[in-house]
Amino acid sequence: MKKGLHRLLSTLLISTLVLTSAGTAFASSSNTMTGEDISKAQSPVKAVQTELAGKVKAGTKTAEGVIPLTNINASTTSIKSDAVVFDIGDVLPGSTKQGYSRAISLPAKGTIIMEAAAKSAVSTSSLEFGLYKDAALTNAVGYGIISAKTTDPTDADVVTRVIQVPAKGTYYLGIQTLSPIRDEQQAFLVGAAAGYANGGDRTITSGKAIAVGQRDAQTNYFKFKATKTGSLEVQAASGIGSVALCNSKKKALTTNLATKELPTYGVKKGVTYYVKVNSYASSSRGWYNLTVVNKAVSEKSGKSKAKAVTLKKGAKRSGTIIIGDKTADWYKFTLSSKKAVKITIKGATNDNIKADVYDKHGKIGTRSFGYYSGGMTLKSAGKWSKGTFYIKLYRGNSKSSGHYTISWK
Repeated sequence: MKKGLHRLLSTLLISTLVLTSAGTAFASSSNTMTGEDISKAQSPVKAVQTELAGKVKAGTKTAEGVIPLTNINASTTSIKSDAVVFDIGDVLPGSTKQGYSRAISLPAKGTIIMEAAAKSAVSTSSLEFGLYKDAALTNAVGYGIISAKTTDPTDADVVTRVIQVPAKGTYYLGIQTLSPIRDEQQAFLVGAAAGYANGGDRTITSGKAIAVGQRDAQTNYFKFKATKTGSLEVQAASGIGSVALCNSKKKALTTNLATKELPTYGVKKGVTYYVKVNSYASSSRGWYNLTVVNKAVSEKSGKSKAKAVTLKKGAKRSGTIIIGDKTADWYKFTLSSKKAVKITIKGATNDNIKADVYDKHGKIGTRSFGYYSGGMTLKSAGKWSKGTFYIKLYRGNSKSSGHYTISWK
């Protein structure tokens, strides 16, 4: 910095920027989602005046200060911020423009969420900030323009950019003038915040939320090994995209289902699956939270009509329809006299689950429930004669799976 600017800069105030997650945390249950409300994740910057006189040193040759980088995870509620100061002497390497750049190493594709606001020492000027492939800030991955004014910094225009990171590698966070500074008295104070959300494929575990960096439409495969035979529920905010369950070779076992439907599958302990997420483009969101929940389902059913398990009146039985498994679950109950009967089946599925009812003469009815209904009720038309009745529960088609509870009265 020029010595003549030391006194001038010591009087300038800069807004320290804080990104906050204003989202709502949802209670965890089989019918609710865990994670932030993505539609509100990027809240307006809260400006706080901070004296930077102690950070300005006379005679320096590079910009003062730093733009910190926060690694975003599923529990992130704020992104760290700080400020930089630069003037006519702070020329970027290999460039004629003044500014600041910082190398960062990113482990995978994803997103950089960046905000900035600026104060000018002499006259209003425009600055560029963003993510670049070189220290000279000539090859931008994504950027925004801010107006640096001489007014109070709390009135500074705040600009947010969500930048898609195409692949792992070394990049540069930077701020620069749009043209070289000509006035030796000109200087800039820039407050900025930056966060990185990993958008790469990775292994996930039950109950542990992850943040997935994403701005452009993309497809991810998240590896998951079931620790329990039972249900697997995929939780992500409504509007993110769609989900499918794949085998260990990433071949789809199911059709795509929107995240708002809380896709639920029947899985087998010890088997490796991939949760395929097709996410929609969103220029403002930046990342989404994803959680999978694997719950055990205790089952005692027959695997054929001859081996049907007795279902007592008022008692409940549970079962799982395993993805890719053709086996049906069989139950039976006996009426000692004519009686009106109501069979209640509740559960969750990624497609549909069917139920057939049989008497001594053969099948007397078929019903099914889909992912949108949560179950079904079968009522007799009048009274059924005394005798033994059978219920067969099975997948509605080759892509269906899920879990259920069944009872009758």
